[in-house]
Amino acid sequence: MNTKKIDTKYSGVFTALCFIIAGIIAIALGKNQINLELMIIGALVIVFGIAKFFFSDAGIFGFLTMLIPGAVIIALAYFVDGAVLLGAALVIAGLFHLSGTAIRKGNTIRNDKQRLVSLVVALILLILGIAMLVDHGLADTLIVVTGVMLVILGVLELIKPALN
Repeated sequence: MNTKKIDTKYSGVFTALCFIIAGIIAIALGKNQINLELMIIGALVIVFGIAKFFFSDAGIFGFLTMLIPGAVIIALAYFVDGAVLLGAALVIAGLFHLSGTAIRKGNTIRNDKQRLVSLVVALILLILGIAMLVDHGLADTLIVVTGVMLVILGVLELIKPALN
């Protein structure tokens, strides 16, 4: 019996939607509301974890891998400067994306075009995160640039399955 609920080539849709929504929030609210933005993003991560549980074959593990980071983001948004937290989150997301690009072969990343898109996504996340951590004065500009880049990254994630 096949327990798969959605086609695996669409599994990146959750990530893409999270990038796009987070980008729109960053563009709309800017630096003045960065902690609020992070709380909303943390809540969205939890919602996508719930969606992952119900609409994919990830099961409880897939849900917990979204619930825990979402809850941590919300909690940290109360205690840590938003620019530092967002910079660190972008670096961590870039590292995870980069490690996934290097590790996955064959079954998830099907060809060199998809690997290239994943590599570009990872590098952009790393560059934006490091820039935000190094210079907090850039936070005003980088929040909006990060929002635009997250929307672009989300679109790239959405078209990755079409690159077969």
